[in-house]
Amino acid sequence: MIVEGKPTQTLVSGSYNTTTAPIPPSSLAENSVQKVLSRAYRLYNFCSDRHVAIKNDGPPVSATAGKNDQNGELVLETMMKRGALRIRIRGFYSNKYMCYNRKGRLVAKPKVCDKFNIHLFYYQRVI
Repeated sequence: MIVEGKPTQTLVSGSYNTTTAPIPPSSLAENSVQKVLSRAYRLYNFCSDRHVAIKNDGPPVSATAGKNDQNGELVLETMMKRGALRIRIRGFYSNKYMCYNRKGRLVAKPKVCDKFNIHLFYYQRVI
């Protein structure tokens, strides 16, 4: 999958550090979130030649959205937690998060933290 086009909207939420210098991982608290930056994008799937969508009805996560389908608007939330950068994917209009269930299939969940599913996080270690 690729991220297509420019961000359609930029949202900043949560408490964040205003300094531009990188924060060493040793100085971070165990569960502190330093900065959350959200941008709305469309993800394109080359296999189906369609956009990825998170819907309220029907199959929750699918790659069947058209170019102008509002369910295809996805928000990539970037945050730094425990010295690692994490990205989570949320539907802009459905307000559900993309994650894996116990069987390893993509599903959409309304909560960020749920003990019954493994969220779709991409990690990048801060050096």
